[in-house]
Amino acid sequence: MKGLYSLNVDAIKRNWRERMRSMKRLQIIACVVVLFVMGCAGGGGVSDTGPRKQRNLITQDEIATKDFRNAHEVIQVLRPQMLRVRGSIGLAVFVNGIKMSNGVYSLYDISPISIGEIRFLNSFDAAARFGTDTADGAISITTK
Repeated sequence: MKGLYSLNVDAIKRNWRERMRSMKRLQIIACVVVLFVMGCAGGGGVSDTGPRKQRNLITQDEIATKDFRNAHEVIQVLRPQMLRVRGSIGLAVFVNGIKMSNGVYSLYDISPISIGEIRFLNSFDAAARFGTDTADGAISITTK
């Protein structure tokens, strides 16, 4: 009888260990599912009440928020990274697709009232749109 009893206890212990492993697996899976659901449902803690600013675009609505003197000031205040020097040639400036001969300096002559949008194009996008003489990128202004 003693041998049968010890066999029974060993079987019970094995069964109990397997059940505990299964329970731990279920707990881990449940935690992962809860974390996944919380991550999907969470809003990040910050409410987005206004339109998102695009890094390479200044819209007419953004320009209207302040009293700017010229296009250069608009860019300098709202997106200064657009004016950063990227190479030796300098940025090309286009107004309605027409290249301005003075480059960045022509921005001082453009009234913000007439601007519909200002868009920065990196060297690849500028070369595809305006040609190869835009190796350092371009600022494209569309008027109203």
